Amino acid sequence: MPFSLLLALRFLRSSSYEKNIATMVKICFISISIGTFALTLVAAIMTGFEKATHAKLQGVHADITINAQGNALDYPKLSTVLSTEYADSIASFSPTAISQVIIQNKNNDAMPMQISLLKAVDPEKEPYVSTLGSLIKSSDPNPWSSLTANTIFIGQAQADRLKLKEGDAASLLYTQEEILSNKIILDEKIVTVKGIFKTGFHDFDEHVIIASFDLFKELYSSAITEVTVKLKNPSNAPAVIESLKKRISLDVHSWKDLYPPVIAALTLEKYAMLFIFALVALVASLTIISLLFMYATQKKLDIAILKTMGMSDAAITTTFIAISLFLTLSATICGIILALLATWFLNYYPFIQLPDSYYVSHLPATMNVGIIFSVLLLSFFIGLLAALLPAQKIRSMNVARVLKGLP
Repeated sequence: MPFSLLLALRFLRSSSYEKNIATMVKICFISISIGTFALTLVAAIMTGFEKATHAKLQGVHADITINAQGNALDYPKLSTVLSTEYADSIASFSPTAISQVIIQNKNNDAMPMQISLLKAVDPEKEPYVSTLGSLIKSSDPNPWSSLTANTIFIGQAQADRLKLKEGDAASLLYTQEEILSNKIILDEKIVTVKGIFKTGFHDFDEHVIIASFDLFKELYSSAITEVTVKLKNPSNAPAVIESLKKRISLDVHSWKDLYPPVIAALTLEKYAMLFIFALVALVASLTIISLLFMYATQKKLDIAILKTMGMSDAAITTTFIAISLFLTLSATICGIILALLATWFLNYYPFIQLPDSYYVSHLPATMNVGIIFSVLLLSFFIGLLAALLPAQKIRSMNVARVLKGLP
């Protein structure tokens, strides 16, 4: 073992016999542990909150949407491009058509009519691009298989408003494309509610009806206006979007583009909270500087003797760096372990409920290797910098005056 490290261990062991230094060591260890615990836990909570919110927001959307701005898409040609030229990036895709209808409870004329958005999807392909199927409450274990030319899915808010439940008959009123004699002629289509979904977005749950293309063709033209895309690696979305825009000259956007204020607020909140708690950890870690100055003061005679025996300033600096890093990293590891336990507790016992203004019901926490590595790296640099100030004092020490007992 190098002499500098051996000397650092001796200094740490001897601190138990010196009351002032022993107390300061405990204060340093506890303060750094609390600071890193708070920093790590907040990072885990903000990461979990961001991940849960993203999952909630993306639940009804695919990674990428290709839109023709209300015009018909050449789906056969587009599907060929997606399946051949982008096979390495795209996992699956599904067509979509959108129009408007008026829905009413067929068995209760007292219920009001409501204008809704009729969204046609492919029941076979849609499960591979979005998680909407997992949000549908239906007696059928595979809800998508029950979506036919005579069935629909509606949102929970719309079902409550119209007093509809699974198995009830609903009336869809739609208008023909041609309007004659300044009159709007409404045709009627009777359908059965086969499932009710609850996404957590009130507008979506109250104004969107999910239907099959078979039903959509009976009411309107079968023109496909959107194609939703699932990526193999969602992190590559920006590059794929830019490539698609140049290749097909259509509107291509990510699901994040639909909620820019929410995404921006989450990002800003995350970095602001991490910055604040990083400062807290930094302030807590500054106690190590006080401890090292105490070592430099109380051990100045020993240090002066070592310097007269030929020990270099660099070796003494290494000793103080070793003391600083040992205390800082050991306290940091203790704080990280406490944060891991707190993260597990929050996930296993989700007792902290959030108000309805948030997109998640309970406080989430997600720990990953990146958070742990970042906290360790921050503590390493803090411990390294903390040792440099006392080391500078040692370099400027007047050995002769110390050996003579002069201040």
